[in-house]
Amino acid sequence: MATTTKPNRPRSSGESGSRRPKRPTAEVRLTGRSSARQYATIHRVDPWSVLKYSLVLHFALVIVLMVALTLLWAVVQRLGLMDLLTQGLAKVDLVFELRPANIARSVFLIGTLNTIVASAVNLFIAFLYNLISDLMGGIRLELAADN
Repeated sequence: MATTTKPNRPRSSGESGSRRPKRPTAEVRLTGRSSARQYATIHRVDPWSVLKYSLVLHFALVIVLMVALTLLWAVVQRLGLMDLLTQGLAKVDLVFELRPANIARSVFLIGTLNTIVASAVNLFIAFLYNLISDLMGGIRLELAADN
């Protein structure tokens, strides 16, 4: 049984069938190797998404800092550097005492405060970008894909 095929032609807007969303046109330049370039414009940044990502990122950085300081404290204690420091300061009549719990609590509180402030700054920048983007038209990006 023989089948016939219709030549591919663009559908007009009045024809029924599967409707595909319009894709941005791509400018293709052939220079030595083929590469496709597409342009995209960022008109708006969602402030809620910026806040969520900022909070998660900064809180993860606080956790990484806490783990790093815990490991550093363990190494310093293992080498006996804190004992040497307190003995050296005792010779000149200075009392020096560090408690790991107080250090950890202080670092966590400062890190949490930093998370809140940095997220608020990022949120402000997102609102500011949206205002400026309404006036200027956004940021145009050139996306290149090498084939």
